[in-house]
Amino acid sequence: TGGVECVCEDGWYRGEGESVSESCVQSPSVVVNVSVERRTSGDVIELTVVWDTPLYSGTRDDSELLYRVSYYKSVSGGSVEEDVLSERQFVLSDVSESTEYVIEVTSLNGVSTLSDVYNTVSVTVLSSFPDLESIGYNMTTNILEWSYSLYGNREYVFELSYISTESDVTTSVYLNMSECMCAGGYTCVCSVFVADLNSTQPISFHLFFDNSSVLTDTNLSYDYNLLPQPTPSTPTSLLIFIIIGVVLIIVILLIMFFVILLFSFYIVHRKRSV
Repeated sequence: TGGVECVCEDGWYRGEGESVSESCVQSPSVVVNVSVERRTSGDVIELTVVWDTPLYSGTRDDSELLYRVSYYKSVSGGSVEEDVLSERQFVLSDVSESTEYVIEVTSLNGVSTLSDVYNTVSVTVLSSFPDLESIGYNMTTNILEWSYSLYGNREYVFELSYISTESDVTTSVYLNMSECMCAGGYTCVCSVFVADLNSTQPISFHLFFDNSSVLTDTNLSYDYNLLPQPTPSTPTSLLIFIIIGVVLIIVILLIMFFVILLFSFYIVHRKRSV
C-alpha cells in the first residue's frame, strides 16, 4: 500500500524543508494599537510608528516574530520602500511638510511568505496641517469659509473649535470633506454655518480622518485669529473728508489769486517807472 500524505489545510503551512512530522501552523494576525508621533527638530521632521504584538502569533514558536514596514508618499507615485524589523518601532526620517504618507506594518513568522494573505495594517499620516487659505467669516450670513489643498484621496474631517457668543465656552462643529466643493485640481472650498461664533476669539482647526485605520498626529491643528470685518465708512466721516477737501481747494485757489494779484501790481508799477 502507498504511504499516507499529511497535507496542511488551507491557511495552515509548514516551513520550507520541514517534514510531515512538523505541525501545520498559521501566519500571525495583524499588529494592534498602532500609533504615530510626529517629532520636529529645526527643519527636520520625523514620524515614529509604534505598535503592539499581534494577538495571535500563528502558534509557531521556533521562529522570531518579525515586522515588515512599507512606506510611500500617497500622491507622489514614488516607489515603495520597506524594512524588516524585530522591534516594534519604526522611525521615518526626512519627512516632507504637508505630505501624506502611507505606512503598512505586516507581521511575519516562519510561514508568512507561504501565505497569499499578509496580515497588514495600513496607516495614513499627514506630516503637517494642510495650508488653509482665504479664511473668512461673513457676519451677515454667519458663514465661515476657507479653502485648502487636498493631499491624497482620503476622507478628511475638519473639527472647528470656537468660543460661543452665547455661553462663552468652547464649541465644536464637524465638516466632512465630501461637503466641500473641490472643483478640479487639489483645491477645495469649505463652508459651514456658525451662528454663535465670537469673531474676536481665535478659531482652532483640527484635522482627522473618517477611518479607524488612518491616523494623524494629535498636534495637527491650526489656530487662526479671525478679526472682525472692517466696517464701511459712515456718512459722517465721508462728509468730514469732503469738507476738508473743499477747504484745501479754496485755500489753494486763494493763494493762487493773491499771487496773480501781486504779480499784476508788479507789472503795472514797472510800466509806470519806465
